[in-house]
Amino acid sequence: MPDSFLQVYDIPARAKQRPYVGRRGAFTPKTTLDFEQKVAEGWTGPKFEGPVYMIVNLLDGGFTVEVGPCPLNKRPVRGDADNYLKAIGDGLNGVAFKDDKQIVLIVCALDTQPELLLQLSEALRGA
Repeated sequence: MPDSFLQVYDIPARAKQRPYVGRRGAFTPKTTLDFEQKVAEGWTGPKFEGPVYMIVNLLDGGFTVEVGPCPLNKRPVRGDADNYLKAIGDGLNGVAFKDDKQIVLIVCALDTQPELLLQLSEALRGA
């Protein structure tokens, strides 16, 4: 298994749309389902086992995704990291920044050891 895999997509990235609720329950919009299917079909890399990292770079007209095994394997919380990020970002909207559209970089680790995040934070402050 490779250390990591970088996939380049030449389709525009789409934000996940909110599900809508009908008489028979909640439904994911077709445009979201179609985009997620294109992402899945475009992946030519391996299926990694265990904890992984994912780095996404949103570009004009496309995006890249890098996935690889991650040595950070503690899970101090339950649930998906992206759901926590969305809730925290929404909570800070209008308080820590005017609008969450200002966010251009998000880093999240489900781990209790902050060394990696501290190094990244220091690098960004010096950039």
